[in-house]
Amino acid sequence: MRSWVIRRVLLCTVLGVLTSLGVAWGAGVRTFRTRPDSWIRVTYDGVGRWDEIRAWGTTIVIHWSFAQDDFHAHGRIPDPVKKTAPRWLDPSTVPRDDDAIAIACGWPLRCLAGRSDSSRTIGASGTSSWHAQDAWIVDIPKSGGPTEFLTNRAFLPLRPVWTGLLLNSAFFSACWAMTLFGIPMARRQMRRRRGRCPTCAYDLNHNLATGCPECGWRRE
Repeated sequence: MRSWVIRRVLLCTVLGVLTSLGVAWGAGVRTFRTRPDSWIRVTYDGVGRWDEIRAWGTTIVIHWSFAQDDFHAHGRIPDPVKKTAPRWLDPSTVPRDDDAIAIACGWPLRCLAGRSDSSRTIGASGTSSWHAQDAWIVDIPKSGGPTEFLTNRAFLPLRPVWTGLLLNSAFFSACWAMTLFGIPMARRQMRRRRGRCPTCAYDLNHNLATGCPECGWRRE
């Protein structure tokens, strides 16, 4: 009995972790295939000017472009909102002469984060080379996206955000446990109350002690 419970707990835990990762990566791919929900220009901890793009679910994409300082100097963009950088982003580590993308995604909480830098120069085309840090870069054909040179790429973060990953995994593990074991257990209990075989629903007229002649339950 104890080993049976342990096996079920392990199964639901593994499925919960895999589902949490799959949902996060799915959100990352979907982010660059759809229009963002909202975006603002911010400065994090007084460093740089970033585009903060909120997209599908809890996904957040933070885009740093070194050209933004020139735009701001000529009054072409508004003053950025001052914010504290999220724990998964250290803006001071981003090279000042590069573009950068930082992304965190997952549901119901952000559970994966990553960053990619580009050595793209001013006026360069959208074929710039990106260098992933804690992320996969996947080239996929699509339209739309937060910026022109990101429209054929998806950034899939790899660095765990442990609080979100643990809570998301627990949530999905509970969902799997309910689906795989909770619902069948409730169905068997309902059949017992109706006087039927809990395995095949054969009508036993509430005589459960003798077992089921149809499927052999309790008759082995």
